[in-house]
Amino acid sequence: MTTYKTHNPLGSADPRDLFDNAQNYDAAINSTTEDSWQDRLGTERRTWHGLESMVADAAAQFGFVTLNGVTFTTGATVNLNEVLLNPADNSYYQWTGAFPVGGKVVPPNSTPQLTGGQGAGMWLNVGDSALRSQLNTNGGAAMVKADDGRTVQQWLVAADSAEYKARNTAALSRIDYLVHSRGSFNVLFQGDSLTAGFDRSSTDVKPAENGDWATHATTTYPERFTDYLSEQSGCTIGRVIRAISGYTAEQSLNEPGWKANPNCDVAILMLGTNDASGDSTLDVYLNSMEKLIRRLIKWGAAVIVCLPSGGPTPGGLWFQWARYLRNLATLYGCILFDPQESLYHRNPGAISADGVHFNTMGYALHAHQLASLFMGGGLLNSYTKIVNETYMYPGVSLDNYGFCDATGNVAVSRSLPGTFTRAKTTGVLPPKQKAICTFSFYLDAAAANITGKVQGEVFVLLQDTNWFVGTANKSEVPYYKQANPQAPFHSTLIENGAYAAPGPIGTNGEVSGATQFLGRIIGRGWHTITIHNDLQGGAANESYVNGLVVTPVPVGFSANNLWNEDERKIRVVHSRKFPSPSGVSGVPAAVPLTSFFMRCPQSLLPTGRGNVQGDFSLFYNGGFAKLRIVSANGVVFEGVVIRGSTLKSFRVIQTFSTATGSIPTITAKLATALGRTTLPGSFGPNMPNEAIIDYNAGVVDSTSYPGFVGGVYLQFNLTWTDIPPSDYWTVELDGGDYFGNSEAAFGTI
Repeated sequence: MTTYKTHNPLGSADPRDLFDNAQNYDAAINSTTEDSWQDRLGTERRTWHGLESMVADAAAQFGFVTLNGVTFTTGATVNLNEVLLNPADNSYYQWTGAFPVGGKVVPPNSTPQLTGGQGAGMWLNVGDSALRSQLNTNGGAAMVKADDGRTVQQWLVAADSAEYKARNTAALSRIDYLVHSRGSFNVLFQGDSLTAGFDRSSTDVKPAENGDWATHATTTYPERFTDYLSEQSGCTIGRVIRAISGYTAEQSLNEPGWKANPNCDVAILMLGTNDASGDSTLDVYLNSMEKLIRRLIKWGAAVIVCLPSGGPTPGGLWFQWARYLRNLATLYGCILFDPQESLYHRNPGAISADGVHFNTMGYALHAHQLASLFMGGGLLNSYTKIVNETYMYPGVSLDNYGFCDATGNVAVSRSLPGTFTRAKTTGVLPPKQKAICTFSFYLDAAAANITGKVQGEVFVLLQDTNWFVGTANKSEVPYYKQANPQAPFHSTLIENGAYAAPGPIGTNGEVSGATQFLGRIIGRGWHTITIHNDLQGGAANESYVNGLVVTPVPVGFSANNLWNEDERKIRVVHSRKFPSPSGVSGVPAAVPLTSFFMRCPQSLLPTGRGNVQGDFSLFYNGGFAKLRIVSANGVVFEGVVIRGSTLKSFRVIQTFSTATGSIPTITAKLATALGRTTLPGSFGPNMPNEAIIDYNAGVVDSTSYPGFVGGVYLQFNLTWTDIPPSDYWTVELDGGDYFGNSEAAFGTI
């Protein structure tokens, strides 16, 4: 509104400039219609009215501010953007007129009409606008409830958890792939003293580290986890440890230094022992754990939750809290690991430092089982536990087990025909190179017998302590070896006894291709079977792995080494009929019984010493079986089958007979089934595309056909003193087998 517009510089005393200044000041301060004015130098500026409008517009973007505790009845002072409740009509009102200095004063016991009126520029009834403003805040969703009593916020969290679960599931699947492809990833270990490695009792401790205050076991579980998983799977693993002894979940959540993303691919949480010991409440604990899980998933980590543990001491409240944690972890798709499972079939004194914490061996075994979860497919929702006899093959990972080629040099192929299994899968461990492969799984049983077809200069390790007996560069602790899993009750079976690393398996010699008894596993939980050759690269020849069989059994029927201790066996009866009624119409003709074959009972097979699977040179190294032959016309013969005078021969000592006249002398030899091959292309081009071999071409004496690929049989021969009678015969061979075996096996002592 400048009149003269001289554009003289600031400080001008020209009367024309003084006139323009007075005129502009009047417009800037007193105008109630114009939003701006132009100064004498030509710059556009806002009037006071324009500033008020701008502030009001900006304030409107933030919603209303509800005055609490005051109303038109009590009286109040109202400022910009504030709304006041009128109890008379239960509505909120906003003053839209000019605000005096200090705000619009509303006297007590007044109404909008008495304190300025209603309408534009006066009091406006904003109705539910105040509520809308509150609902628009961060806590607005918690103000509205659904018909089931939950708030909208609770519903959103439930829906939101599904998204977190999906992200976590995807992250876990990625880690499973990296584990089985020798990939690289980083692991965050977050927890309390059990993660830190608390040990103030053992003699082989080390100073506090990683921000903790207490001394630690020489090997903590995070350290052994990364080392063992790397050894057994071939992964490259980095670790970040955030663990302070005595911490609760809430402290772990709020620790300032732990709020930054450590950029890890996996996070393993283990908290709750301190919380459940009186340092927190269940609600605070679960709330803190939920926030931790959400934070870690948001950071992109795959989350594994270790249930609270109190070491070997039972009765802690953490057992109950673990039940609730299971539900929370499931909600977010977290994988659960229960460290307590490994404790009840081990000597507590061999694994614990005090009533709650572990020693070096205890932490190592915790790590081994957790690593077995990673290798066994436990990161996937589809994994299943082993409850029945399960066959495992090199190079194959299924829902109930995982295979790892740790050194990357185990050549897996389908060997035709040089293999001992129908799948024709063979893993070859090379000579003059260190080679390691593993089979990992969850055994949902008290024990399992392990058999398989393995051949060469290889070791088969079934126990954790075969792989770890203490920390490198430290004096060996003898009693750590007594941490092997054993029967929960001392009365169940003889103890493991002296420590011995099994193997090497050897070439199997005369029993090549036969099923081998490798040992047993005890304890429900995660396990790893490791197969390796000379770790210094000293193996002179190739070694072979065709497959393993895990057979769950009652712990009392599990066998450590064949014939090495007082073992409980079961009676198995093999039965055949001659002539066979199978496939015959009508009644078949009676036949003389001069020879027959039966499956060989386990009780008749010898075991070898060292790496010899079957030692036939020792007459005492074999048991007995009972043979019963009954004819339809009442001829009954019973005898005991024992070792004969030659290596693979047997004789039958008569114990009862009703035969008159012609009486048989019965001998037997070990035998095996012959293979029948359908050649490739025998039915047309590429039909079949490879050889099909079935071992159904009859049974042959093993002295003339080496090996037992077709199984272990007994070929019986009957020499009658006169003409052998024709009759209908039922033959039963009754022998002792270890529990659950599908076929007889050779083993070592």
